[in-house]
Amino acid sequence: MGAGFVLAVIVTTVLGSIAHTQFVLAGLIGLGIEITVSDRLSTTLQDIAGMGPMFGMIVAIAFLIAMPAATLVYRFAGMLRYLVYGVAGA
Repeated sequence: MGAGFVLAVIVTTVLGSIAHTQFVLAGLIGLGIEITVSDRLSTTLQDIAGMGPMFGMIVAIAFLIAMPAATLVYRFAGMLRYLVYGVAGA
């Protein structure tokens, strides 16, 4: 595994965890629950720490499957490299 792969897994894990937390908090706000900035920040950090390891493993496994498949598509279809790998990582 290269440094780029590890970095991609870390960035995807952290951003995915942050997005998930913010969607959940938005839903709670929609139900009328008051969420302070402090609550939002602490919940986000707790979710990164708590959800991060398992979510990171899932992301890594998904990337280990998707990136070789993207390589095959790129080689046989001759499509734009960044497009193929971007879609594979989405």
